[in-house]
Parts: sequence; C-alpha cells; structure tokens
Amino acid sequence: MGILDKISKSGKKVAVAEEKAASKVAGKASGKVEQVAAKEATAAAKAAKKLKKLGKGLVGARGKKSSEAIKQLEELARAKISKGSGKPKNPIFEVSKKQYPNHTKMLENAQKNGHSLEGLERGSGTRAAQKNRYEAQKEIRKKQGPPPKGCDYDEFPYASTKQGGAGSHVEPVQSAENQAVGRDLGKFYREQAIKENGKFDIKITD
Repeated sequence: MGILDKISKSGKKVAVAEEKAASKVAGKASGKVEQVAAKEATAAAKAAKKLKKLGKGLVGARGKKSSEAIKQLEELARAKISKGSGKPKNPIFEVSKKQYPNHTKMLENAQKNGHSLEGLERGSGTRAAQKNRYEAQKEIRKKQGPPPKGCDYDEFPYASTKQGGAGSHVEPVQSAENQAVGRDLGKFYREQAIKENGKFDIKITD
C-alpha cells in the first residue's frame, strides 16, 4: 500500500470517529432538552392539582361565597399548565349547558356553521356592539320578523367582539337566558380585565 493510500485510509477513520462523537453529543443534548420539558410539564400539573385542592378546601370552609375564588384558582392552574407546555393561553369564558341549555345549543350550531369559540377579540364598546347586533340580525328580521314572544335573537360571534356583525349565526333564545349570559360575559370582561382587542376563548361545560 502506497503512502497516499495510507493517508487516505487514515483520514477516513478520523472522519468516521468525529462523526460518531458529534452524533453522541447531539443525542445527549436532545435528551437533556426533553428531560427539562418533561420536568416543567410535571411541575405545572402538580401545581394545578394543589391549587384545585386548595379551592375545594375554601368551599368547605366558607360555602358559596368561595365559588368565585375556586374559578380564579382553576384559571391560574390552567395558566400554569399552559406555561409548562409552552403554549399561550387566553382567558376562558365558561358557559354551562345545565344553566344555559338554549344558548349553548346556539353556540354549537354556530360551530357547525364554521364559527370558532377560540381567539375572540373584545370590541371597542357599546356603540360598536349595537352596530354589530344590527348587522347580525338584519337578514333574519327581514325574513322572519321579530323574535317569538318571550325570546331574543341571540348571535354568535357575540356582538361585543370584533368578529361579531354581518355573517354571524343567529337564532331565537329565551330572553331571560340570553340576557343572563350577557351579564355573565360583562362580568367576565371586568374580572379578567379584557379591554378592546383583548383575546379570550369560550368553553361549553356540562
């Protein structure tokens, strides 16, 4: 074997050795990243569980007045889980099927028509909401007239959001139920300090 052949063979061995070493280092680095991510997610889940347990303890001690404290604790728990997973989290407006069966049915029908319950943005105020409500209900009022007695036209996306207005899903819902949901939404905006352009999601609960 000539000198050039020996040099070439030696060079190949060095290159193979370097490639194996680099691959080993990369594998260790990747493993450490996965371990850190897993630890963060586990810690977030534990924090959420502790917060929820604390909330239940408050109810046992103080009764119904602590129900809002529980909701706040659960929201904080969800935020911690979200932080651990690296995903942004919007405040969640929860609507109960048991409490608001007709409104939640309207929301589900709106979803079937292509509207999303996520990433809603609060509008600029009362005047903008009134305009959105008028645009949303204009077509149904032309075709069907005013809502049935004891009902309001309920629309989604909500008139108070940037997504509201023309093209919204609209159907009649009992006035008392529709107005109660509106009050809950206003309270949610205040408690979560959601101003114009602030984002939030909606969750239908049992």
